[in-house]
Amino acid sequence: MFCKKPLSCHSRKSGNPVPYYLEKGKFCINSAPSNHNFRKTRFCCINQKGLENAFREIDRKHEDALKKREATVCVGASTIRVFKPNVKNEIKKVLYKIDISRLKNISEKNFHNWFEKNLEKVVKKIPRETSKRKKISDGGRKWGYAAKILNLYLRGIVLCSRYFTDKQVKKIEKLLYVPIDSKIISAIKEHINLDFNKIKEVDKKKFYKVQNALGEAAFEANAPRIWFDDKWVDS
Repeated sequence: MFCKKPLSCHSRKSGNPVPYYLEKGKFCINSAPSNHNFRKTRFCCINQKGLENAFREIDRKHEDALKKREATVCVGASTIRVFKPNVKNEIKKVLYKIDISRLKNISEKNFHNWFEKNLEKVVKKIPRETSKRKKISDGGRKWGYAAKILNLYLRGIVLCSRYFTDKQVKKIEKLLYVPIDSKIISAIKEHINLDFNKIKEVDKKKFYKVQNALGEAAFEANAPRIWFDDKWVDS
């Protein structure tokens, strides 16, 4: 409840705000002294710090909700369908714990290091074999499946949510890598000579070959590299 009173509105004994000129939850101007100067009044009886903390808590929970939503979306059936069902929840937990706020003021060099550091966390949850007990190479696990999942998550949280400001998005989107899968591989092969066709065949060298080629072309076209992922919709 708000109340309005003179600037010297705190009790001298307790230091706490004292309700003044308040009647049935409304400002009661008629009850104020006729010579009172309302231009020198201000809202008091407000726990400003409490309100600020309340909004900080709301903001924190909102950011958490955005992260959880994007983590759920990016591990959809098409992404990890080759693995057992329990893998999905394990990956969601890892993605949710990633410190996304670090991206707000990150350089291109630091993004590269940040990406590989968090990629290590994701790949630990990727099984070495499919649900049909087919073996997956270490390169395919990390630079194929794990990289696709992490890049999908980053794309979603940066471009499809309101986690970052518009100014921050403009900077971060230029750093993002394109999630590589069979559809993107087919689209890329129209422009780049690739010696692989499936996500499980991707290794570190092949991953960065694709990302560097797309990055150079995107720079010349004055567009973020991540936009090439729109080709997935067209395929």
